[in-house]
Amino acid sequence: MNWEAIGAIGEILGALAVVLTLGYVAVQIRHTRLEAADASRQARADNVIDINIAIGLNEDISRLNFAGLNSRS
Repeated sequence: MNWEAIGAIGEILGALAVVLTLGYVAVQIRHTRLEAADASRQARADNVIDINIAIGLNEDISRLNFAGLNSRS
């Protein structure tokens, strides 16, 4: 085997490594994006829970919320 053949094999292996690395990075980015979306949904749900707890624990806020829900625009 001569040096040109060894160089060609090295280039092919290098190109394959680049393609595999790009595929891995794409999968990781997708996974991170999905995790961020899940965290955002969870944060919104937690905020709604906190608001409902505040409404339920405070009589004045509960009364205002009830009046607001029953008002006609």
